[in-house]
Amino acid sequence: MTQTADIAALSAHRIFRTDHYAASAGEKALRSLALGPGYYFNSVPRYWMERRSKAVHDFDAEVLWNPLHEFGFLTTEMKPLPPGMPQILDDLVAHGLTVTLKPARFLSICAEWWAATAAGPSCVIECGSYEGATGIALALLAHRTGRDQQIHLFDVFGSTSILEFKPVDGPRQHNEFVIAEDQPRRLREIAQKLGLGGRLHLHVGLFSETFPSFDAGGYLLRFVHIDANLYESTKEAVAFVRPRLVPKAVVVFDDYHGITDLGARLAVDEGFGPESRRIRRLSGTSAVLDIL
Repeated sequence: MTQTADIAALSAHRIFRTDHYAASAGEKALRSLALGPGYYFNSVPRYWMERRSKAVHDFDAEVLWNPLHEFGFLTTEMKPLPPGMPQILDDLVAHGLTVTLKPARFLSICAEWWAATAAGPSCVIECGSYEGATGIALALLAHRTGRDQQIHLFDVFGSTSILEFKPVDGPRQHNEFVIAEDQPRRLREIAQKLGLGGRLHLHVGLFSETFPSFDAGGYLLRFVHIDANLYESTKEAVAFVRPRLVPKAVVVFDDYHGITDLGARLAVDEGFGPESRRIRRLSGTSAVLDIL
């Protein structure tokens, strides 16, 4: 079976939820009509003004094409997927986990992780894990393929911590990221059942609370997934991981091309500076930076 056929089969897996985004052509059209005017006449000008006030390099004209990313019209070829993906997805579903990312974005993360961590023992960091399914998947893949890795997941994980919203983030709601308060306990139980207790680490709370006590334990940081959505949290995540990255590491930004995530885009460009010019398209709203 070709990789294209594998991707198509995996994308149809029951683990993927479609209630978090516009899935059908009709839903995409309605979302375009609802968000398009506000994006071009309000969000983009405000983003450009914030960018200029912070003296971030270059004029960002590419932000005008974000809706094409949002609705999947711009695609790139996916790197080879790790072996055993169907069984991984089956096992996650069996333990009650679902994936809220679009299938291609989730699979692209797994493919980039697989390539980036081939060099040796690795520290893997996810800043913004939401319900934790992506992090559990990477940990299980590392376990099944014999890769020596420590997986660190950072998020509020259902805590009542108050997130900080900036004007560039737009009209976001405090409750849009809320999940069950017992999610950390549930994830730890799942990790134990899957044999991941020694390699999966949850850091529960605001980044400002959890980043200072982080210890990589001697492992090299080879892969990072940042899905923090907001300007302030993405800025903190970039500042946290940037000095720890080793050459040939990979950083995936889940919402770099998102039309409701311009704050996150600004924080990435601001934090990585001229390096951000090398950011390449991944899948949908996601993008990736290869560290030289």
